Amino acid sequence: MEIKHFKKTAVVTVAALTLTSAVTPALINTPLAPMTVHAADPNTAGVINVNYVTPSGQVLYSTVVKGAIGDSAKIVAKARVLGYLPDIASHGDVVGGDQNDYFWTHTDSNGDSTILFDGEFGPQPKTVNFYYYENMATNTINIVDATTGKALATEKVTGQEGTSSSADYKKIIAKYEAKGYKLNSSDYKPVYGYYGATYTVNLVHKIDKSEEQRMVYRNIKWLSEDGTVLDFIGQSTRFNGTKTFDNVTKKATYSDWDKASDTFPAIPERTFSGYTIKGSQPILALTVTPNSPQFTNVEILYTPKKDSREVVNVYRLYNKVSMQHLYTADQTEYKTLPKLSKDWVQEGVNFKEYKNADATTTPIYRIYNPKSGEHLLTSDSNEVKVLSANGWKKEGTAFHTPKTGGNEIHRLFNPKAGIGAHMVTGDTNEKNVLTKHPNEWKYEGIAWRAVK
Repeated sequence: MEIKHFKKTAVVTVAALTLTSAVTPALINTPLAPMTVHAADPNTAGVINVNYVTPSGQVLYSTVVKGAIGDSAKIVAKARVLGYLPDIASHGDVVGGDQNDYFWTHTDSNGDSTILFDGEFGPQPKTVNFYYYENMATNTINIVDATTGKALATEKVTGQEGTSSSADYKKIIAKYEAKGYKLNSSDYKPVYGYYGATYTVNLVHKIDKSEEQRMVYRNIKWLSEDGTVLDFIGQSTRFNGTKTFDNVTKKATYSDWDKASDTFPAIPERTFSGYTIKGSQPILALTVTPNSPQFTNVEILYTPKKDSREVVNVYRLYNKVSMQHLYTADQTEYKTLPKLSKDWVQEGVNFKEYKNADATTTPIYRIYNPKSGEHLLTSDSNEVKVLSANGWKKEGTAFHTPKTGGNEIHRLFNPKAGIGAHMVTGDTNEKNVLTKHPNEWKYEGIAWRAVK
């Protein structure tokens, strides 16, 4: 601020304006240049209080100027104060002024417009208020897609000179990040200048890469015509690659797979006991690629062989007096014994066996102890030989059992029993219940297997 008083007196240098407590420190500009006043006798000096004031009443700067009463005072407001400009339209106001006080628009030595107060020092103090308004600067940001080389948009942000524009800038960047871009380079300065400035921001497409895989399967089932699965084999291979996803275009591209193809080996024809393959159904080698169907299902059908062997029921009876169990495949014997003695109780079919022998069967013998009346079934011909040498009577082959497969027939022994010390059962639950008392019934293992 420059103050001039025109009268033939000595030149006095007055300190620059001082900052009042109402001003935000961030808005302080460089100190103002010293003012020159042609002062008269201090005893007859007039006083002018000078303030730079915003529309809200905030005092940016203030000082006191003295001069001889009646002398002219020309006070020039500073054209540039950080964040503010002089209000050329409204100028200001004078408290305690008179008809000799005026405001003028003035151009300083830098060519900037400002305000000039033109008045006199009077006998009473005056207060000169220069009006200032916020200097709003606009920054222009050119957004460039550096991936394609194309200009995307021109963004503008506005704020008061000297304040931070970082938040406004970050909002713009965040807007483009939400569209799939990421910042590549920027010359942006996050402070609003006096005039505003133009900047360039280069963005690139955000690219995501992920591992991709493609599985291809061949499932092979060997099936009976009734749907029973006889066997199953699963063959599989994996193709690996990379997926690249452009978050701006939303398009995905894929690398070449790690292999162009793979081959599932051929499988020889299978045989299953009791089944005949239905026609010729070879399982050949199969070459697959990443574009092959994900699943190839192969079903090989088999027809069950007809069983020419006659299956018979094996019945069980219980004698309430002797407490022995009798097993027979002879329906007549099963029906007759209860008629001959009420001591015999029919217990139904316990398991099934073959009536006649062939290469796939084993005979089950029945022997009888005439002293105790006990009957015993066994597949062990040596046991028959030993017992018959000790008074047991051979009753021949009771039935025939399959050499392989079939349901388990369990044999138990009760050392405390006399007659009925041995029993067999095809009922696994019965076996489990009786052997819960090991001091009575002891498990002797699987005696043979019955027809399913």
